[in-house]
Amino acid sequence: KLSIGTLSFLPGELLTQHGSDQLSMLAQDPQATATLKPNTDIAVKVTLKDGRVFRLTGTVDAPRPHVMLIGKSVQPSQSSGNSNIQLSDQDEVPQDALLAFSIRAQSPAKFLRDEMIEVATSDESFSTMLGFSNGGIRLESSKVAVVTLDPTKAFGSSAFGPLQFRVLANGVTGDWQPLATLVRLPVLNDLKCPSAPDLTCTLSGSDLFLVDSASSDPQFDHPIKVPDGFTGYVMPVPRPTNGQLYVKLRDDPSVINSVLLTAQLPPPPPADAGHAAEPQPDAAQQPETVVNPGGNP
Repeated sequence: KLSIGTLSFLPGELLTQHGSDQLSMLAQDPQATATLKPNTDIAVKVTLKDGRVFRLTGTVDAPRPHVMLIGKSVQPSQSSGNSNIQLSDQDEVPQDALLAFSIRAQSPAKFLRDEMIEVATSDESFSTMLGFSNGGIRLESSKVAVVTLDPTKAFGSSAFGPLQFRVLANGVTGDWQPLATLVRLPVLNDLKCPSAPDLTCTLSGSDLFLVDSASSDPQFDHPIKVPDGFTGYVMPVPRPTNGQLYVKLRDDPSVINSVLLTAQLPPPPPADAGHAAEPQPDAAQQPETVVNPGGNP
């Protein structure tokens, strides 16, 4: 544990990044930490698990900046609508859509003009900085701002998965906060099924490798898995039980989404199909009709 006077801190999450460890220490009385004065030296006592005690001199930094997420909305692109996939989780954001989210200033209590919002994937392999100068942040008031993210412009076409954001103020970065899940959408064109009910259907489109699996029921009890590296434009899918097909996306396989295509069935055969026309008797072979004088045959 770590002690600063009467304040006690216990170990939190241990992170290892770029070859160094960082251990979060959680205050047992978070409200009492407000008594610590920034930019001052303090006496710190560190107790190890084996009982050894180290007395050190520490420095209190300025409070890390923090904002609170108020709300968010997604403006889909035209190609997102052409995908024929209905996303069932509001936290999923199509890769080519626009994401707008609003935040409330917490620390500092008001937004600074040089404040920035960083948005990145969970592994930080894709990252972008949004600020007032580049139009990424617009103020509603001194305490509320709206941030707009264009994932395609910011990350390119290969970014996917959970997104996180944090605030940067006065050269200090805040903690990461979850934002949304970025997904790339395939384009589904046609769903065709044979007349035999025991045969599978075929789903055609583009970028089908972005589909993880498809099922005929919302419980996903009878899925067909799309193999890794699939490059085809047509793939087999289960026959929809009630006319509805469901898919999981490779970028977020934990969510089940609906397909907006109606299964196409082959037209039924003609009613007289398979029956040959009955041959008509030859006129020469037809019996002769004799009419008697009374007019009756």
